Amino acid sequence: MYKQKNRQQKGFTLVELLVLMSMIALLTTILMVALRTAREQARRTKCGSNLRQLGLGLTMYADTHDDWLPQTADHWNPEDPKRNWHKNSQFMSCVGLEPNPQARSVITCPSHRDPDKNAADFMENDDVGFWISYGMNVAFGSSRTDARKRRKRMQFKHPSLTMSFMDAYAYGNAIGEVGWQDCLYPCDAYRHNRCAQIVYLDGHIGRARQYLVHSCEAEDIDFDFWGCYWLKP
Repeated sequence: MYKQKNRQQKGFTLVELLVLMSMIALLTTILMVALRTAREQARRTKCGSNLRQLGLGLTMYADTHDDWLPQTADHWNPEDPKRNWHKNSQFMSCVGLEPNPQARSVITCPSHRDPDKNAADFMENDDVGFWISYGMNVAFGSSRTDARKRRKRMQFKHPSLTMSFMDAYAYGNAIGEVGWQDCLYPCDAYRHNRCAQIVYLDGHIGRARQYLVHSCEAEDIDFDFWGCYWLKP
């Protein structure tokens, strides 16, 4: 008959418990970062899909309007129902929306949050009445520019380099506008890990990682990106 040896029960030491807790905290932090990254990736994918649909709508509009692009804005004719692209019923129907949609839609970036922090910024006000997160290139036609109020798609020399829509904020009376002018500088929105998503005139999606140059008097202005060729020296 074998005698059973007495085994001393040994518990965790304080140091071991602290190490274990530290490892759990580290793993939790890594998991939370991964979840936030995954959520932002999903929002960025949805934003890119929105921009792609806007770009497709722009192509459809031009195809059915003798290559004319919708004007971005017209500050001199406030009663004109087509004075802004998001009030243009023909363009909005090309992206599957009615004018003045009253809820989040294809013109709302899922990463554009905290609307109550700045209601005017999110464009939920009396003048607009809906949520919008993108701006159209003012070079497509705007009373802000020196160009005609509307321009044709064929006038842009490099469609693959010319921005159509991008992540934007509403700033002052620049509702749904973004462009090369200094006064539109606050409209750029770098809400995707300090990047702005862009759809170009040829329909492909891109990103801007740095703040864009808005003054055509600057040495490094990107005339192709903004499409303001008439200002080239």
